[in-house]
Amino acid sequence: MDNKFAERGDEMSNKKPFTSKLETVFQKNAMNYFSELGSKQLPKIGNVYMLDVFLSADNCIELHYHYNASELVYVISGEVEVGLLNKETNEWETYRLERGEAISIPQGWWHYVCALKNHTHFLAIFDTRQLETVFGSDILWKTPDRMLARIYCLDEKKVKEALEPIHETVVIGPPADCNRKWKDEEDIRESKTVEGIQVQVNMEEGEKKESKKENE
Repeated sequence: MDNKFAERGDEMSNKKPFTSKLETVFQKNAMNYFSELGSKQLPKIGNVYMLDVFLSADNCIELHYHYNASELVYVISGEVEVGLLNKETNEWETYRLERGEAISIPQGWWHYVCALKNHTHFLAIFDTRQLETVFGSDILWKTPDRMLARIYCLDEKKVKEALEPIHETVVIGPPADCNRKWKDEEDIRESKTVEGIQVQVNMEEGEKKESKKENE
């Protein structure tokens, strides 16, 4: 019996290099935050890095790309929207994922992840020991206004005014001090339905007019 307990004690003491408790590395508020797990926490993790992300509705991991890793997003609860620029087709694509669904985002692809429901929880898993990320907010607030205006033929004053609220890396947007109100999903869906009905009505009226002319 003593030998078994001694063996168990050795086993537990040896678990330390192989286990780790996730620690929060970024927090916007109590509902929007994420933790990381990589080589800093687990030296023997291998070529894997993971983010454990919690978001409430209408909050997003801002536009960004990872230049040293591809990404797998797996939804544990809630629902997300993933938007990305497909580098193979040069087209923008949007996907909606529910619990139990996953999406693969290739290395270097510009993308975002937004929560569509409260208490959304997902894992982001990468094929690297230490993740490197370029955030869109850094590109916007660190690039001189005059260069954005010059390169894209924009009004420099308007560029400065538009980008003035961005003065640090956002990570989870919109920023906590943002006072803008966005249309919720139901309003957007309803407006699309109304437009669809209106188009159908206009087509029917056009057909009636054409048939009336033929009869005359």
